[in-house]
Amino acid sequence: MSQLRDEVQSVGRAFSEAVDQILEPLERIRMLGPDIVVSEAEYTLEAVRQFEDSMSPTGDPFNGEGHLRVQRATFAAVARQVLLHPQERVTVVVAEE
Repeated sequence: MSQLRDEVQSVGRAFSEAVDQILEPLERIRMLGPDIVVSEAEYTLEAVRQFEDSMSPTGDPFNGEGHLRVQRATFAAVARQVLLHPQERVTVVVAEE
């Protein structure tokens, strides 16, 4: 049982480190914008953190993963629209599954 707990803690630390690596690109996004991409990037980080919380013994990893997948798709759609049409106002809605 101790070995399993150690492995779970190791995975948790690795995931936390991966989340921390998102913060540097997020700062660049905040500087460069536009606001809609900044908002979606921040929502995506929050979804990642919620997924991390869902991995706790009392969390629901399936719900956390689903929300993260939807938010990741939304961020990708918004970023793509901004890159393809930088002069246009972007409004992208991704339907939840």
